[in-house]
Order: sequence, then C-alpha cells, then structure tokens
Amino acid sequence: MKILYCFSTTQSGEPEAVDQFIAGYESEGATWGGTMTVLENIETGDIDTDFIQPYLNSGYEMLLRNTALNDVLLDDYIFAKENGMLFVVPVGDNAFVDIRNTNYSYFGNNYSMITCGAGLNGTNQTSYPCFFFDADPSDILGGVPYQSYSVPYIAGKMCYIKEQRGGDWDDTIGACILTASENGTFDEINGYGIIDVSAAIAKLTNDDLQIPVLEGTETSEGNFTLTWNEIPYADSYEVYFRNELIATVTAHITTYADDLSRQDKTRKNYYRVRAKRNNEYSDW
Repeated sequence: MKILYCFSTTQSGEPEAVDQFIAGYESEGATWGGTMTVLENIETGDIDTDFIQPYLNSGYEMLLRNTALNDVLLDDYIFAKENGMLFVVPVGDNAFVDIRNTNYSYFGNNYSMITCGAGLNGTNQTSYPCFFFDADPSDILGGVPYQSYSVPYIAGKMCYIKEQRGGDWDDTIGACILTASENGTFDEINGYGIIDVSAAIAKLTNDDLQIPVLEGTETSEGNFTLTWNEIPYADSYEVYFRNELIATVTAHITTYADDLSRQDKTRKNYYRVRAKRNNEYSDW
C-alpha cells in the first residue's frame, strides 16, 4: 500500500501522526511494509488533479490530510476517488459548519471518510459529526488528546482491511459500515462507530444489496424531494418515476429533487428507487 500524507504544516508540528497510521495498520498484529510519502506545507490549492495524477500513476491509494479540505476540491476529490485514491481528512472547527450543513460528509454524502475519530469509552467525545471514530488519541502511542490524531489511526485500519479484502474503497467502507454499526445505522454524531477490523475483513463481498427505504417530501406544490438510506456496497442508485428511469445517482448521494408541476395530474405519481452494484440490483 502506498500512502501520501500532505501536511499543511511541518511534520514536526504534528506529533506522531505517521506513527498513528502505522499503529492503526498494525492494530490486528500485522506489520506495516508499505510506503508512506510525507509532504510538508502543502496548501489546499496545491491539491489539484495535476498534483494528484503523478501519485495515481505511481500506485498511491490514499491521501491523508491533517486539515479539513474545502469544497473547492470537490472535483479533485471525485477525480481521485474514481481512480482509486481515497482522501481522508479530519473534522475540526474550520469544517464543522460545512459538515453540519451537508449532513455528515464533506462533499455531500460522498465517502470522503471524514472522521474526527476521538472517542472515549465507546462514544465520540468531540461533538463533531464523524464517519468512524476510535479510541481517544491520548490512548494510542501516548498521543495528544486532539481529534485529528485519531484520523491516521483509523486510516491505517482501513488500509489493512482493503489489502486483506481486495476490491475498491467502496467495498472496504461498506464492510466497515456493516461491522462498525448495527445494520449500517448512522448516528449524526458518532457516525457508524468503531471499525471491527477482523469482522470487516471476514465480511463477504457478495452480500445481497439491502433495499433502500424511500421517503418523499413535497417541498412546494409539484416539487418533491426524495431521500433514502445509504446502502453499503452500492455504487449507484436508480430513481424511477411512473416506471421510467429518471435519474442515476452516484453513490453515495442519497437524495433527489424532482418537479412534477407540469406532469399530467390525472395519472398516478409514484417513485421507486433501487441500489445498484455493477450488474447487481437490490429490490425496490
């Protein structure tokens, strides 16, 4: 596994951050034998497609960041993820408002694996919404009690899981969701919970896709907003209206807005949604 760690500061200003990643990777007794490339003083604006492409070409699979990214990087994040590289960033004061406004994931509901990660006694103690969390960083290698330093620890766990399972990041995160939570339930603060590494590795990749639970709200006359729960392992969702496909929504976006104001009012209006993974579909 080849990992890129882009510090916005100097590495000396981030106590034990690289060690935290290795500790997470080795938490189940493995030995880290991968590559960790550390770059210091990288500005947010530096992380664009031209910056990412050479690392993709060299086989890097994860970009770790010690500060939250912003929505300027949306296209770059999508570009990286579509090419097999996952961004992992912390949640702090500079991202809290954006996280709150976009539910729990920095770029809508994409798997940017936002994670503040600092928990204590099995609960997230930071009050920031997170994706996964883990032990208080002060309990890991004597780290400092600040939420950012659990992020590389969790990232290390996920890299080990991905190596053992194979597959892509969607598959890895899907297994983590199902083993870190009760039936994939997301808590608005605690996220999906603490990843069970051995259970995530053992989780079968051919589990049947769960059925999305669809809800609709008429926000104004003729305008509807559809929402559904996130389905682990799905790579997209198909939205149908009157038995016709009207949208294919890339995972992991779980909402769609539609305008019915010009539709024939004499016909029944109904929606359906199903999850899709390659050529496999869930029930409606």
